Amino acid sequence: MSFPIDSTLCVKPTDGETQFEAFQSIFAAIMNVESNCYKRLCDLNDIHLKTFTGESHVAIKSILRDNTIPNGAKCIICKYSDCTHYIAYIKGKGMLNPYCHYQSYNTQGFCQTFAFYLAIQYGGTNRTVLIPEFVSLDPVGAITKYEFNQYVTNSMVCADGVIEMIMNSRELSELLKIDFDIEKQDIKHDVTSGTTLETFMHDFKMISTFDQVKLYIYDNPFRGKSHPKSYEKYITHNNAIASKKPVGRISTGVRKLRSSRI
Repeated sequence: MSFPIDSTLCVKPTDGETQFEAFQSIFAAIMNVESNCYKRLCDLNDIHLKTFTGESHVAIKSILRDNTIPNGAKCIICKYSDCTHYIAYIKGKGMLNPYCHYQSYNTQGFCQTFAFYLAIQYGGTNRTVLIPEFVSLDPVGAITKYEFNQYVTNSMVCADGVIEMIMNSRELSELLKIDFDIEKQDIKHDVTSGTTLETFMHDFKMISTFDQVKLYIYDNPFRGKSHPKSYEKYITHNNAIASKKPVGRISTGVRKLRSSRI
């Protein structure tokens, strides 16, 4: 399957992926659990980071045994595997898996950012982070066109929200620049020579449109894609757009946790 490419943007696909994914993969690399910006973002918001391999209960038991982490504390646990995944956890209360809220199950993209927002949203009063208007989903069968479009919108507003949050902070943007200037040299990416972090984030925001993101979501595995007319359903005959840009909100308190799965 081939996807359209905007040659005016600073990042081009290198392996048949959508152009949005080409941007998103760089962003994921410079916002990983060991990156300067992500660690500082979590630190500024009293979020404890833990990494683990295997089952999530390994990290949760470690958090429960750690007396320096108070009950009710916001945590993010990062699962190291072939496909790294991030999950929010409120100590003593419950786990919040992006797959059970904002991200299509077993897909790639923004799990570290979704986990951050889930920790903020469910972890207590927050007066600084503007939370995008996500729609929480957890379908059990083939996803409907409506659900597909909500996953598209969740990724759109996630990209927009986290870009604004970082670029409006001199400290965070300077930390992100350190990792970006290293990552853009990786030969697996096609980044225009001389591209600055500011240009990258500007173009990333430019490509975060409904038509671009729906191709990216479709290029991931999801329940319902195997239907012979799925491309027509989700892409060709799907011209839905958000009627207006969702407005973010400040979280005002602890919300009830839903059950989540790895």
